[in-house]
Amino acid sequence: MSNNNSGTNQIGLEKADMSEVISKLNGLLSSYHTFYINVRGYHWNVKGEHFFTLHPKFEELYTALQIQIDEMADGLVLPYLGMAIFIGILALMVKKSP
Repeated sequence: MSNNNSGTNQIGLEKADMSEVISKLNGLLSSYHTFYINVRGYHWNVKGEHFFTLHPKFEELYTALQIQIDEMADGLVLPYLGMAIFIGILALMVKKSP
């Protein structure tokens, strides 16, 4: 897709409007990654009588989240912002989580 208008990006969005979009997409990606980390922790730490039901279910969930995170990162956020900013946002979110 060719774009002769320097005020828009390659997908037709105004460059001036992109910082809010980028911020929201990075927040979404960071939230997904934090959720993934938590679900993976539940998978590792499940105990009790429901172990054989919950353990594979948590694995199924974190595997699906991993795929979704990869698709979001590849297709949306990283081409615009970069991994360093994403990692910084994720670090802040992990610090805030209980």
